[in-house]
Amino acid sequence: MSGDGTQSAPANRNATISPLTERRVVWWATGWFFFALLSYSIVRPIRETLGAIGGTRQLQGLMLVTFAVMLIAVPTYSALVNRLSRRWLVRVVIHFFTASLILFSLAQRLGSPPIQVWSARAFFVWVNVFALVNTSMFWSVLADLFQSDQAKRLFGRIAAGGTVGAIAGSLLTSQIATLLSTPNLLLIPAVTLQVGLWFAWRLERVVSRTDELSADQSGGSNRRDRLPVGGLWQGITQVLRSPYLLSICLFLFFVQAAGTQLYFQQADIVGRTVESDDTKLQVFAYIDLSTQVLTLFAQGVLSGFLLKRCGVSVALMVLPAVYFLSFAALSSHATLLVVAIAW
Repeated sequence: MSGDGTQSAPANRNATISPLTERRVVWWATGWFFFALLSYSIVRPIRETLGAIGGTRQLQGLMLVTFAVMLIAVPTYSALVNRLSRRWLVRVVIHFFTASLILFSLAQRLGSPPIQVWSARAFFVWVNVFALVNTSMFWSVLADLFQSDQAKRLFGRIAAGGTVGAIAGSLLTSQIATLLSTPNLLLIPAVTLQVGLWFAWRLERVVSRTDELSADQSGGSNRRDRLPVGGLWQGITQVLRSPYLLSICLFLFFVQAAGTQLYFQQADIVGRTVESDDTKLQVFAYIDLSTQVLTLFAQGVLSGFLLKRCGVSVALMVLPAVYFLSFAALSSHATLLVVAIAW
């Protein structure tokens, strides 16, 4: 998740997963995550472009609206988790986001100028909610399916598949941004979300067969079809009671604050430098593509080296140091090239 969600501890599953079944589970999970992040990588540069409609100064207000909407969206998602089985939760959430994309496409295509402006603002908020719920739901399902030892072995491979999906989405958007209109472009993630849902459905079928086989062998039932989840207030109280969790939250708060400020700088500089909306969309897609490629390199090479040689504390200081250097460079050279490198 920015990203960004409801996490659940791995369930104590009694089912014995054969190596062949485990490979199938990893394959379907990786495919699901690939298309989930591919979809997000397409809608993200669209968000940056549509969010600038009406001026970049409105972005601060949209961020406040996003915060208010999150206060409603998170408890609503938790209520769905508590009321729906795992398979139905995934279907309902993905169908909701798919239908939303179709409605946004229609609003941008057929709506009057005021409707287009307000739908663009609503889309900006929607993408932030989508990023949180889509990623959190995926990892909550995975945490419920795998034991702790399996997660340590397999989650890295699955996460790499998601990173490849993000790169593919950014690359695709950068190449077709000037060829397709925004309403048409919005229909692509609507399709890729449904493809990801098909992978999620196949994943659920493999897991269901494993559970049924284990139940037959044990003479009981090992089905566990609901995700464990705590309430919002429970999560807050747990953070306040733990100095360790509180330190992590404060670290993430300041990192996100710096990232948000850099985001405002990026939107302002791109808005002043690039006039055409299609070109803006392409620029944002290229920036995302570069970011994802560097992320893959950092995950595969730099993170392991830093953790082994320097430890966790030094590794955690890298991102604040990058932000410091970025703001120092922008203070003297607020250009498109500098903000693209910083981002």
